[in-house]
Amino acid sequence: ITIVEAVVWTVLTYFVIGYDLEVGRLFRQFLLLILINQMGTGLFRFLGAVGREMTVALTLASFIFCFLVAMGGLALSRGTSTTVHRLK
Repeated sequence: ITIVEAVVWTVLTYFVIGYDLEVGRLFRQFLLLILINQMGTGLFRFLGAVGREMTVALTLASFIFCFLVAMGGLALSRGTSTTVHRLK
């Protein structure tokens, strides 16, 4: 199922967005989507194994989510965005 989902998503997004038609980049994006899906599945199974009760699992999931957001570069400080300076 993971491979089918990755194929469908890659074909739909890669050509609609208008990325380069180089086959190597297409396969790299495909491989990246498969690896991200496997990582998410593994994290889900880890949370299910460690947090057998719903309260423990939700608490652990919120800490892991905060860690992933902080380390993933999605949390931007106010001074780094140029849009904030234009709105002032």
